[in-house]
Amino acid sequence: MIPATYNLPDAYRGDSYGPLTFYFNDASGNAISLQDGSGLLQVKSKRNSCVALEWNSEDNSIIISGNQLILAQKSGVEMEIPAQTYNYDLQVYQSGVTSTYIKGDFLIYQDVT
Repeated sequence: MIPATYNLPDAYRGDSYGPLTFYFNDASGNAISLQDGSGLLQVKSKRNSCVALEWNSEDNSIIISGNQLILAQKSGVEMEIPAQTYNYDLQVYQSGVTSTYIKGDFLIYQDVT
């Protein structure tokens, strides 16, 4: 599966971010059940492969219900990452299958105060 491209809403360094809710549907508009799946979203710099920010089902920062996936709010402390444009993708693990549903950019603006 080729993931859809979706750029996450921009963030401001040091400010709380989210929550964000995603709904997954197939090409016909039918809900894709993510039930009993687990999710992982990693944000990485284009310059290296270090994880700058992460949401995952293990720490309940990703919640899945039906075709809905929620990224929990990140605190301002968690958002104290360097201002730049990052890459991310979202993978769902379900019944031994890994599916990458979306990918894109995530822009963090520099704070000034």
